[in-house]
Amino acid sequence: MKRMPGNGADPQQELLKQTEELSKIGGWRYDIESKTVVWTEEVYEIHEVDRDFNPSRLDQNMDFYIPRSRVLIQEAFQHCMDTGEPYDLELQFTGAKGTRKWVRTRGQAIRSGNQTTALYGNIMDITERKRVSNALESANARLEALWSITSLETKDFKATCDHILASIVSMTTSRYGFYGFMDADESTMTIHSWSGEAMHDCSMVDKPSCYQIDQVGVWGEAIRRREPLILNNYPAVHPAKKGIPAGHVPLERILVVPYINHGTIIAVAAVANRDEDYDETDVWQIQAFLSAVQEMLDRRKAEAELRAMVGRQEVLMQELKHRVKNNLNIVSSLLRLELPNIADPTAIKVLADAESRIRSIAMIYERLYLAPSLEGVELGAYIQELSQSIMAIYASNDSRITLRRELATAELSTERAVPLGLILNELITNVLKYAYPGASRGELRITLTNDEGSIRLRVEDDGVGLPAGFSPSTTESMGTQLVMMLSQQIGAQVTYSSPEDSTGTRVRLDFSL
Repeated sequence: MKRMPGNGADPQQELLKQTEELSKIGGWRYDIESKTVVWTEEVYEIHEVDRDFNPSRLDQNMDFYIPRSRVLIQEAFQHCMDTGEPYDLELQFTGAKGTRKWVRTRGQAIRSGNQTTALYGNIMDITERKRVSNALESANARLEALWSITSLETKDFKATCDHILASIVSMTTSRYGFYGFMDADESTMTIHSWSGEAMHDCSMVDKPSCYQIDQVGVWGEAIRRREPLILNNYPAVHPAKKGIPAGHVPLERILVVPYINHGTIIAVAAVANRDEDYDETDVWQIQAFLSAVQEMLDRRKAEAELRAMVGRQEVLMQELKHRVKNNLNIVSSLLRLELPNIADPTAIKVLADAESRIRSIAMIYERLYLAPSLEGVELGAYIQELSQSIMAIYASNDSRITLRRELATAELSTERAVPLGLILNELITNVLKYAYPGASRGELRITLTNDEGSIRLRVEDDGVGLPAGFSPSTTESMGTQLVMMLSQQIGAQVTYSSPEDSTGTRVRLDFSL
């Protein structure tokens, strides 16, 4: 709540308070001779203490930082007093009401000769900035981990498991972790990989690798319940606890994620003891990664079967398309996974449009992957299937728009089929999004003619028509710019028009085979 200046209030002081509240930055000063500390209003807010709190007890102030951060701030504070060198740190912090935060704290010395007489600085609540930064870092870590999966194609089983675990431990910034597989009846789990720190810190003798699920404690509860388990206060009482073996590393926090595929628990990943609490975002990223891993493992098996059935050249060509499609699906899944974490409507729209286009590219590659010929596609059938798929995705429950097609036959190279498919995706989705607002109904018509190798493709609707003054060469629409750019790639001339005697939009592409 904003504070309004009362009668007799100093306008400058009120402005300072309001500025601190808005920026979440507070100032402090420590006088060495008197050993007194002065805080501005926002510093009290960040610490979540009342104004009768005495900030002059430095040891008490340091207790607000978590142990690892406390060591850093104590060393930096003392070094600043001793040498006059300033510090600038980002640290983890817990308010008096238990709120976990990130703060940026800066300190500067006031010197008289070689002596420090006072320190002053500021402290800023950067929790939200850290949350966004960590989300981006997690997304990048997931993306790097997912892309690295393709490097496992030639690795053996143990190396694959070690890579999977290392990726999960890294993306969750955890200290420990394990990765294992369940047997067919889900009664026993075999752990194939332990994280390096777990192996180094654990002093258990004859560490087992096989575990009977009905005999293990808390982490086995996730498997018995068939759902992820988060414990951010491991020492607290839990009904499933059965104790940990002698020599086992002390546990503070643990996250266990069973990976379920077609109703069966295939694998189990667990991470433990990071500095911050685990949450549902960690669950999502592990599940997304394990899903991609399983897809890679399934693909590896399918590849072996495929190579036994067909010749090497055809296998390599089809696999290339298959990998492109799967990698595009991975990127699409990552973008879709990040959408719930974004609040900005503009950013949501941009990411949603990007995800839609990537999904469309994957769908195009799927059509090409299933095509009987490696050299090209039959254009009429290609447009038939592609337009049907786009309608199914974007208007699956919408009977307001009728799709009509008149498609000639023509053979188009694979190289030109991809950009043409993207053009068709942009034109159809544009009609579905904008041509029929509200509850209005209409008809989408797609016509393909082939006059001895001269191809004309028309996409027409009877909706609201083009905006006044529309020009494809000057519009800021990303979709229209994409259509124009892709049309140049296939050597097509594009024409946008609206009928003078009726409503609607007509887009025509002319090109030669």
